[in-house]
Amino acid sequence: MTDSAILGRSGKRVYPLDALRGTAILLMVLASLLPFGVLPSWMYHAQSPPPSHQFNPDLPGITWVDMVFPFFIFSMGAAFPLALSRRIANGRSNAQMIWPIIKRGFALLGFAIYNYHMTPSKMVFKSQNVAWVLGLVGFFLMFPMWGRLPWKLDKIKSNILKYGSWVLAACIISVLKYNNGQGFSPFKSNIILLVLADLSVFGAFIWLFTRENILLRLGLLGILFAIRLSCTVDTSWINSVGNTFEIPFLAGLIKNLISQEKLEYVKWIYNFSWMFQWRFLKYLFIIIPATIIGDLLVVWMNKDENDHLRKGWGKIRLAAIVCIMLGFILIVLVGLKVRLCLATFLCCAGMGITGLFFVRNPQSNRERLLNRMYLWGIFWLILGLLFEPYEGGIKKDPSTMSYYFVMSGLATFLLIAFSITIDIFRKRKYLKLLINNGQNPMIAYVSNSNLLIPVLALTGLRPIVNSIYSNQPWLGFVIAVGLTLVIASIVSLFTHNKIFLRT
Repeated sequence: MTDSAILGRSGKRVYPLDALRGTAILLMVLASLLPFGVLPSWMYHAQSPPPSHQFNPDLPGITWVDMVFPFFIFSMGAAFPLALSRRIANGRSNAQMIWPIIKRGFALLGFAIYNYHMTPSKMVFKSQNVAWVLGLVGFFLMFPMWGRLPWKLDKIKSNILKYGSWVLAACIISVLKYNNGQGFSPFKSNIILLVLADLSVFGAFIWLFTRENILLRLGLLGILFAIRLSCTVDTSWINSVGNTFEIPFLAGLIKNLISQEKLEYVKWIYNFSWMFQWRFLKYLFIIIPATIIGDLLVVWMNKDENDHLRKGWGKIRLAAIVCIMLGFILIVLVGLKVRLCLATFLCCAGMGITGLFFVRNPQSNRERLLNRMYLWGIFWLILGLLFEPYEGGIKKDPSTMSYYFVMSGLATFLLIAFSITIDIFRKRKYLKLLINNGQNPMIAYVSNSNLLIPVLALTGLRPIVNSIYSNQPWLGFVIAVGLTLVIASIVSLFTHNKIFLRT
C-alpha cells in the first residue's frame, strides 16, 4: 500500500490522501492504546460502552473510534484510480491488470495470516518474555519479506535475504502454539487485514471495469443493496450462498479420501473462508463512493494546471470551507451519539447549503476539484442521514447503510480540508507526520502489537503504564497519545529513509 497515492501520468503524490490515511491509521493505533473501560463512552466504540465494554448490537450511535476504519477504507478506495490509471496510461490492458490486482490481494492476505501468527499476545509460552522477543523478531522479518528497501543488493543477495526470511518465519510459526491450543492455521488471520485484502481485489476490479461508466458503478450500489435486503430472508438462496464457503464437489471428494483426524489440515483446499468472506463486501458501500473521488483526483492531476495565473477563491473563503468541513464531522459525531438525529440532519442541511455558497463559481482546476468533491460529499452525507432510522439507527457493528454513507461523506470533507491546508495554504510541513504515516500505514498498524508493547514489556515499563491506566485514566489517555506519537515518529523515520512495506 505504499504506492497507492501515486497518480497516473503526473507521477506525483496526492499528499492530502496520504494525510487522510495517516489520520485513520494513527487514530486506530490510539484507540487500541486507550485505558480500558474507565473513560467516557465517546472514547470507545459506541456499541461497546464502558465500563464493561459488553457488546450491545441494539445501541445506536457512533464515536470518533467508529470513524477510523471506514476512513482508512475510503482512502484505499480513492487510491485505486490513482494507482491503476498510471499503469493503464502506460499501455496495460484490462486483461494485463488482472494478475497484479490478484497478486496484491494475496500479498495482503499473506500479511494478515502472518500478522496473526506473529502477534505476541496470541502465543503461549511459560515465559511471556519469549513471546515478546518473537514478536520483535516478527516485526523486523517483515521488511525483507514484504519491504521495499533503499539499499541496492544484487539479485542473489536480495533473494537470499528475502527467501531466507520467509524460511525463518515459517520455521518459527510451525513450532508455535496459540491461545486456542493449536498451531498454525490459515483460518487464523488478522480480521482487519483480511477485510482489506478482499476489498483490495473487489474494489480494484469494480473500478477497472467501470472506470468509463460511472452510472454503472453507481448501479452496483443498488445491486449490493438488493443483495443486502435479500440476505435478511433466511430462506432465500442469496442468504444460502452468503453462508456457503465450501466448494461442494471438491469438499465431497476430499472428505471421502481423508480421515476425519487429518481433514483439518487440508480443509483450506475446499473451504475458502480463510481468504474470502462474503460479509466483507458490505464495505464496498464505502469503496465505490471513494473511487468516484479518486476519479476526480485523476482528472485534476492530469490537466494542465495554471491556477497561479487565475484569481480564485480568497484565503478567508478557503479557511471558511475548512471550518465547515471540520464542523460537519464534529456535529455528526456529537449529534448522532447523543441521538439528536433530527437536529443533526437540520444542522447538516443548513451547513450543506452554506457550503454550496462558499464553493460556488470555481475558477481554476483545483477549485473545480473541491467543488465536485464537496457536491459528492454532501450527497453521501445526506443520503446516510436519511438512512439513519433504518436498521435501528446508525451503528458500526453491525454496520448499517447509514454508517457507510455518512462515513463516506465525512471522509470526503476531511480530504477537502487537507487539500486546502496542504495544497493551497502550503502547510504540508505541519502535517508531515500524518503524511509519512499515510505512506507507510502497515508499519504503523503492526508497530503497536509487535514493537511498542514488546519493548514496554521487556523493559518493565508495561506494568507501570497499566497501573496509571487503572488509577488515573485521563493521565493514561495522555500517555496513550504520547505512545501513539512515538509510533508515528518511528514510522515517519522509516518513510524518510525510504523503507516501505509493499502490501
